[in-house]
Amino acid sequence: MIYDKNSTCCFTGHRELPVQLLGKISSAISSEATRLYTENSVRNFITGGAVGFDLLAAETLIGMRFFFKDIRLILALPCEYHYSKWSENEKQRFFNIAESADETVYVTRKYENGCMLRRDRFMVDVSRYCISYCVRRAGGTYYTVRYAYKNNLDVTEISEIIRHRAE
Repeated sequence: MIYDKNSTCCFTGHRELPVQLLGKISSAISSEATRLYTENSVRNFITGGAVGFDLLAAETLIGMRFFFKDIRLILALPCEYHYSKWSENEKQRFFNIAESADETVYVTRKYENGCMLRRDRFMVDVSRYCISYCVRRAGGTYYTVRYAYKNNLDVTEISEIIRHRAE
């Protein structure tokens, strides 16, 4: 559970993603993670295990292991059974990801107020890099991106990459 910050990247993004952009978001995650892997020797990738961007990032990283065998997927979870109110499909996606994770860190065992934000701060605190998908200036993702900038992480904003590619 002790990580070399210089070889660690966290992910943060919205729970709801535009269906028509899922392929582009996944492609941008793969491109940026590959860049960090090859240019900066990043090997530890931490995702928060939430529906939406977190699960998509984790699935993308699992797919990248075909080319980069030493990628480590770390799940930073706010509490046990955080998925209890999810749909069966989302739970199954999470369980498949959890089986492939190299490590799982629980911020707390039981749900309590603030555990999601503590999870987000943990991910930023142990990372040097952050890959985000943030299109709203409110909520947990926006808070986490601001916290990452405040803590001098190199932040890559996937939404900006996709917007520039479309222009």
